Amino acid sequence: MLPLISIPPLLMAAIALYVCISYAIMYLRRKDEPENLWFSVMCGTISFYDIFSAVLYMSQSPQQSAIYQRFQFVILALFIIAITWFIASLVHINETIALIITILMAIFIILGFLGDSYYTVNPANPNIKSFAFLGFPVTYNEADPGIVYVLQYITMLITGIYLLYKLFLWYRYGETHIKILFISLIVFLLSSINDVCVGKGIYQFLYTLEYAYFFVILSMAYILQSRFVKLHKEIEQLTLVLNRKLFEKEKNKTESIKNQNHISSTNSEKIQHAIEYIHSNFLYDISREGLASMVDLHPDTLSRLFKSYTGKSLPDYINVLRINYAKKLLTETSDSIVTIAFKTGFESLSTFNRAFHKILNTTPTAYRKNSKF
Repeated sequence: MLPLISIPPLLMAAIALYVCISYAIMYLRRKDEPENLWFSVMCGTISFYDIFSAVLYMSQSPQQSAIYQRFQFVILALFIIAITWFIASLVHINETIALIITILMAIFIILGFLGDSYYTVNPANPNIKSFAFLGFPVTYNEADPGIVYVLQYITMLITGIYLLYKLFLWYRYGETHIKILFISLIVFLLSSINDVCVGKGIYQFLYTLEYAYFFVILSMAYILQSRFVKLHKEIEQLTLVLNRKLFEKEKNKTESIKNQNHISSTNSEKIQHAIEYIHSNFLYDISREGLASMVDLHPDTLSRLFKSYTGKSLPDYINVLRINYAKKLLTETSDSIVTIAFKTGFESLSTFNRAFHKILNTTPTAYRKNSKF
């Protein structure tokens, strides 16, 4: 007869396997989003862990349980690898550290299969636990884990604390999905500590890691779905803005053509020469008077003709070029905002911030932060 304690893990295993397959398919369709792959792997490991937990609870002796305990530790190592790379796909984690964690877990997997049972799970050293939970009898027929798996648990806890620390650094930014991930990892760590204490007989209670796994699945599925919904909302908003911009551009283009028709060919050549000069020198100080002198026009005449020809005033035209270059520096370098302001030709940080907000309706700091997600 199937023990009651084995039913919840089997149900959760089925759900985890379904989520695993769903996100594996999603990754195959969107291979530029590695978080879907690692989440799929996580769900797969959770599914198998739950299955082995259910079978373990049905075992009648430590000798039967030993093999399932080995598989549980292997799956735990695979889960740590998957969650490390999953979190690395969402926040910045040094790739070398992620590789070290992966290698350490791979070593524990190999030792778990090839190592002597004395150092892994020794059936000759039983650790049977029997108690009542809410009136239902619970029996864990287990073998005591050896030094290899004790070290694996310690390494897993250290890894979990490190990942928690990295999430905490991003948690301060107030990102909702980071908060949820932060909380789910805390639950996982607390559950891991509980299972260690129960396994060592410090107190009597249920193993809770399979339930914590399910909470992790729900949390991370919510995170990925929220990011997906947010992305589509942003695309819809960008589409509306783009359509509006295209309409305005066509309108300005029509007006510009009308205005250009009223500009003589000589003046048109002068304005085109001024535009070429601006594109080559927008990072430097460009005065209206100096530009007007270069093309042999009165400064007021240059301003009027330039606005008619381009649809923008001379300062606005230059600022658009500078802000576009600033966007590139904000996303591709770690230069400070002040440094970027002067690099792009602005005379002060306040002037740069005003121009940036006027053109992009956001601040340089917010733009850099959002470009990381």
